[in-house]
Amino acid sequence: MDDLFACSGYSQTRALAPLEELGAYEALWARERTTFKSLARLFREHPGSLPSDLVPRDEADEHRRRALDLASAAGVDALGVSVRGMPAYPQRLRSAAHPIEVLYHQGNLPLLTRRCITIVGTRHPSRDGARRAAFLARHLAKAGFVLLSGLAQGIDTEVHLAAIEAGGLTAAVLGTPLTACFPPANAGLQRQLAREYLLVSQVPIVRYARQTVDENRQFFRERNATLAALAEATIVVEAGERSGAIIPARHALQQGRTVFILDQCFRDPALSWPDRLAERGAIRVRKLEDIESRLAA
Repeated sequence: MDDLFACSGYSQTRALAPLEELGAYEALWARERTTFKSLARLFREHPGSLPSDLVPRDEADEHRRRALDLASAAGVDALGVSVRGMPAYPQRLRSAAHPIEVLYHQGNLPLLTRRCITIVGTRHPSRDGARRAAFLARHLAKAGFVLLSGLAQGIDTEVHLAAIEAGGLTAAVLGTPLTACFPPANAGLQRQLAREYLLVSQVPIVRYARQTVDENRQFFRERNATLAALAEATIVVEAGERSGAIIPARHALQQGRTVFILDQCFRDPALSWPDRLAERGAIRVRKLEDIESRLAA
């Protein structure tokens, strides 16, 4: 990870040291009131800048040491760092309202260069909802798509497991740093994804470690924009009126991506969000062909 990379996404080619940028990114997050929105604004105000351009070297070095110590303590042996301007940085991220400059990863990052579909839904699905999520994940995985989800309990877990069982590919966009696991019950699955597939996270390691559980909830909400940006389409399987699973769909529509909502969501009289999103362009899915035809277009 100490190797230098060619950074050619700006006006001139620069040498880029990923660990130096990691430290600077962590230092930026150590500043009071930092958010993804404020960081995106900072980089808009300093076009062409890397995190290390905006942080004193000694401050960045200190936060690099802290982050790597936390990663080592968590058993994260191979911590990848992708920075805007590096060839491996996923350009799809730029479609988000507040695009991130740094993405941490474990596993096979080039999976994100393939056709990706995000499937999301409630943490407490019905039996039918879980079955539909698994069916869609298996079908799309066999068709060659990389299945993205958030490694939460419920629909997310069904998606990852079904893709693996189908012999396909899957990746998780975490709401925690790579050094943490939520829910704890998915620790084994998280390790498998890191080893055989892909984990990505935009969450700062040091900031997360020093905050309370309530303070860290913001990161679960914010990762939804990344879940949407990395995929060409987002599918909502099942979600309550206030479910966080609706948020990736909203981001996807804002980003000009395709959103599919399964028919049973529309048929639930307690829900108003399906009709609201349909008015904004989301597609009602009554049969599998509704998804297949759009993805084939």
